[in-house]
Amino acid sequence: MSPHIELRIGEALALRRRHLDVSSGRVAVAQAVAQVPGGPVIDTPKNDQRRELAVPAFVVQLLREHLTPHDLRATHASWVADSHGVLVAARRLGHANASVTTRHYVRAVDGGDAEVAQHLDASGTKVARRSGTQRARKPRKAEQ
Repeated sequence: MSPHIELRIGEALALRRRHLDVSSGRVAVAQAVAQVPGGPVIDTPKNDQRRELAVPAFVVQLLREHLTPHDLRATHASWVADSHGVLVAARRLGHANASVTTRHYVRAVDGGDAEVAQHLDASGTKVARRSGTQRARKPRKAEQ
């Protein structure tokens, strides 16, 4: 939910079910986890910025379907991997090796294969136009 409503990480970590009103599609940002000497504590948000935010309808629907934090993490990982690559997703998730990311989190995004083919087709067309030639052909014996 955090990437869709701009929560700080401490605010997202402090969210509880009672902070979300799915009927109105709003979330109360009233607490944040803060790191202090001796360990983490629950405190007010940075600069005491308590606020109430609208939650996108699709996020509310996902929450109604009882998504777990792991489900949200996997969804985020798939989105980042699709839009920015697996290495970026692995870094954001804190994985030292991208194979962990692909094995446990990243899922195929519908339509991805067709999109790749279209991109390759467009790239191939541009390369062919720049070179001004098609595949080089072997000279015939009469031309040698």
